[in-house]
This record gives sequence, C-alpha cells and structure tokens, in this order.
Amino acid sequence: MKRFLLTLLKSLPALILLTACGSSDRPFTLKGHFRHLQSGDFYVYSTDPTWQGFDTVHVDEGRFRYSRPITDTLVLTIQYPNFMQMQVIVAPGKTTTIKGDANNLLETRIGGLEDNELLSDFRKSLGKQGIQAGQSRAEEFIRNHPASFASVALLQRYFLATRDIDYARAERLLKLMMKAAPHRTITKSLRAQLSQLAQCAPGRPLPSFSAVTEKGDSVTDKTFRGKNLVIWFWAMWSADMKYPVIHVAQYLKKHPDRLQALNICLDADTAALHQTIKHDSLRGHIVCDRQEWNSPLVRSFGVRDVPSAILVDTAGTVIARDLNEEALGKELERLGIKNKD
Repeated sequence: MKRFLLTLLKSLPALILLTACGSSDRPFTLKGHFRHLQSGDFYVYSTDPTWQGFDTVHVDEGRFRYSRPITDTLVLTIQYPNFMQMQVIVAPGKTTTIKGDANNLLETRIGGLEDNELLSDFRKSLGKQGIQAGQSRAEEFIRNHPASFASVALLQRYFLATRDIDYARAERLLKLMMKAAPHRTITKSLRAQLSQLAQCAPGRPLPSFSAVTEKGDSVTDKTFRGKNLVIWFWAMWSADMKYPVIHVAQYLKKHPDRLQALNICLDADTAALHQTIKHDSLRGHIVCDRQEWNSPLVRSFGVRDVPSAILVDTAGTVIARDLNEEALGKELERLGIKNKD
C-alpha cells in the first residue's frame, strides 16, 4: 500500500471538536536527523479535525526542526519526497524525535514518547510482511495496548486504510480502545469515520449530497441517475494526480451515453486547479469547495485517500469504492464499458 491515511480523512463530524473546547494550545516539537541527505523537504499532516492542511518541513544538512501548537495528542503522517508515508505521535509540550537514513527510510526510528517507541518496535518486528500479516499483528497489539496512541495509528493503517474494510473487526477493536480510554477525542473520531464509511459501502445507496461545480451548476445525487457514475477524488499534491484526469476521460469519450463523472478536487489553490482543467481537458462535472479534507463531500463519502474512485450504478447504488486505475478499469469492463474497441 503506497499510502495510508488520508486516509483518514478529516471526514469527521464537527461536534467532535467540542470535546477540545476550553483546552489551551501548547506546541509540540518534531526534530531529527537523516543521514545521506543534505537538504530537502517533507510534508506533515493529520486527519484530526483540529488540523488544517499540509505543512512543509525543511531539512538542512540532514537536520530539521518543526513546531506547531496543538490541544491534544495527535497521530501525524509524514510524507517523504518519494511518497512513502510514516505515522508519528505528537503531544502538546513534548518532543518527538526522528532518526533515519535517507537511503533506507524503512529503518527510521521514532522516539521521544513511549507510544512512538512502541510503534517503532512494531514496524521493525513486522519488517516487509504484507497487509494480512500486518493486520493480525496489529490486532494483537491493539488488544494488548488498547489505551496506547500507537494502537490508534495501527487501527488507521491496517483497518481503516484498506480497500476492503472488515467493519465488524474494526468495530470490535474500536470498542476495546474506547473502553480503555472513554474520553479520547481521536477514538471517537475514528468511530464516526467508520460509521461514515459503512454508509457508503458497496451495496448501499449513494449518500444524498449537493454541490456546486466550477461552472456554477448545481449537482446532487439525483443528477446522475440513469447512468453509471465515477466519482473521483484527487488533488494536485497527490503522487498519482494525472491518472484520474486521463484515464476517466478516455472512458467518458467512448461511452458518453452510459457513463458520467464527478471530479472532486481537494485542493485549496483555485489557480492550480484551473490550469489543470485547461491543459488536461478534464471531462465531467468538476467540484472544488476549497475546504480540502474538511469538505462536506469528504464526510459524505468517507474518503480516505486520493486519488481514488467510487463507482455507482444506474440506480444510484455503490458498486465499489476506493478504486485505483486498474481496479476501476476492471469494474467498468465488467459493466461492458470498455476503453478499447
């Protein structure tokens, strides 16, 4: 799996923010050193609803330091220039350390907090084993450490960022975590997210929604009834931004009578979006409310990663979700919608 998180998605109800009200912000510090790297940048972000956007961290002579005020302990995602991602835990007033080798990021050691030490030990013990082995080991870890923020990171990584979610399994683990830490905001957020994902699961009706396109047209779930619909979520900062633009356009050109597209951009930069529309001849309806992961559409559809697609049939029922280019092609072929003659 190339990425996890966006997985996780600021697709969380605003009411959860109320639990943080009254708390005072204190900065955390993220600092570290990468061998074999003189200078460069990486991104940090969180799926927590109190976090906004992506921040850039600059590395100079292999070293970096980054601080930001927060009200509660968070799981952050670090995205490296090669699009590899890694989770770290940060806490108000605390320092999280990162030590690694730019030539072997898998061996990166995260420290400074006990939860980070646990997470680093888990990653090291798992090695390069696949997602199935990772799920079994992660479930065992969560059962043994239900109150740990490391368990939050592992639940995100192995149970909410997978294409085929085992909803019952994830719910059981969440219940254990909520029993161990009943007042934790982030755990409540994950449960809300799981509920949203279940509402847009394959076999369920597409959730009701309304949006305004870049042309000023209003669209709703009823706009697309009678044709198959591809809903694309993408962003300029995504590693694979180009493929939804090009891939879906090819199907739409060949099958305008059977297929429609709703392109939902999670960028806040309108100028960059319009340049993409102009140069790439993006087909279908285009929506960009400039709210990024806080968009109501993200919450409605339970989006976890970009780019990804949701495929809906002519009756408005979700056929499949979290599709990449290859998976979408197979689903469309199964419907008799082919890219080639």
